[in-house]
Amino acid sequence: MYPQPLCPCLASESDPSLPKCLAEGSLEVQHLSSKVRHHHGSAEVSGLSILLAPERILPTRGRSCSSLSKTPSFSFNFFSLSLSSVYPCGSRSREWEYFDGRCYYFGIEAVPWHTAKSHCEERNSKLVVIQDEPEQNFIQSQTKGERYWIGLSDVNVEGEWKWIDDTDYRTSYKNWKSGEPNDHGDHGEDCAQVSSAGQWNDLRCNTASFYVCEKPLPS
Repeated sequence: MYPQPLCPCLASESDPSLPKCLAEGSLEVQHLSSKVRHHHGSAEVSGLSILLAPERILPTRGRSCSSLSKTPSFSFNFFSLSLSSVYPCGSRSREWEYFDGRCYYFGIEAVPWHTAKSHCEERNSKLVVIQDEPEQNFIQSQTKGERYWIGLSDVNVEGEWKWIDDTDYRTSYKNWKSGEPNDHGDHGEDCAQVSSAGQWNDLRCNTASFYVCEKPLPS
């Protein structure tokens, strides 16, 4: 289903609904600009600002609502923006972040590891499997000093750490904090998280923590 245009079905530039439409459109433009800057740079934002100036998004007289509703992008007099370039993870996944061909969701609710795993599955994704230093740096830049669960645990056999997607742990990238994993305490620590400092730490799985989900870029 295609997204609807910001200012649909206005009969003319004197339509009383236009001021409200433009105000709402301004907020949407701010959001779009932020996404474009993040993914494509400031130069593209400058072009976007020109193309989305108020005088350029006034409705076209005589254009039917039915034709607008069938347009697979926002439709203006001189502008058509494909949402896939601004929301690479999907127009309905605006809360997801894009990095290097994959999409990431940073859960804002602190939950136990197994609950985090379920939350990711409900979003057709999995707890993140960190494959290299660039991905680690990206996740660390997004977590902002908080602790986040990742898809690594030794819940089945103590000391045998496994990634949730069966990536070979022995040969995979690792970023453990010095002295970790240490299975500290009487009840053990079987689940891994990105610590507030960015390195990995093992922790009791029933500890409440934020989490990172990961999924492929939509085809």
